[in-house]
Amino acid sequence: MKKAVERSVSAKGGGISSAVIILAVSFAVLMTQPIQLLFVLLFVFGFIVTGGTWLDAFLIRGVLMPALLLLLD
Repeated sequence: MKKAVERSVSAKGGGISSAVIILAVSFAVLMTQPIQLLFVLLFVFGFIVTGGTWLDAFLIRGVLMPALLLLLD
């Protein structure tokens, strides 16, 4: 199981990281929209979605899930 986790993280890590960077940047654009009425709402929404995307990709998929798989083995 340890070998499989090492192989999957090393093979898929680069693709997931680059996809997350593109996705997070596109969500971060919501924080820069100049609409006065919805500025605070769009800023908060953009910040939360961008932060959640980063957390999911790098913390959960990169660290917690491989560690959990190794612990449950």
